[in-house]
Amino acid sequence: MKDQILAGLSEIVYEGDKKKIDEFAEENGLEIVEFSGRFNNAGYLGVAFFDRGSDEIIIAHRGTPVDKCNVLSRKVKKCLTLVSGDITEDIRLALDSAPKELAKIDLLHSEVISKYPSCKITHTGHSLGGAYSELSAIKYGERGVSFDAPGVKKIALENFPTKYEQHKNLITNYKASPN
Repeated sequence: MKDQILAGLSEIVYEGDKKKIDEFAEENGLEIVEFSGRFNNAGYLGVAFFDRGSDEIIIAHRGTPVDKCNVLSRKVKKCLTLVSGDITEDIRLALDSAPKELAKIDLLHSEVISKYPSCKITHTGHSLGGAYSELSAIKYGERGVSFDAPGVKKIALENFPTKYEQHKNLITNYKASPN
């Protein structure tokens, strides 16, 4: 899977609009095969896509949906309630603590593996979603392509010490979407 498509998946899952996700998937020969979380809302969202052209699974992890929080048009309290779980995850990353959402990622990964045991898996995401993709790549020994991820080296070394050195080269982190 080309990194440009992974950037598109990261962006479209970040937005969380199910209709747009379906359209992007169809346009790019992908099929949604599993997901965890809620579309059009905050909190963890991971969407697994099957690439019909390569028999590859791509798991796109959503980051903190700050666009859901337009303080000019919504009350600040409602905004903070909407994204508080994601902001908590961001703070955990800033403090080099493992995100609590890793359990949800493990469940999604297990579901995908049980249905598609022979498929290669790639993780992708933007920002917080990028951190999820990097941690997943290290933990499972799978490719991870992240966009503007904060970096997870200390968390990975603490939680997966032997796997970090083995799998760190499976990660590509772009500081902007590839051209």
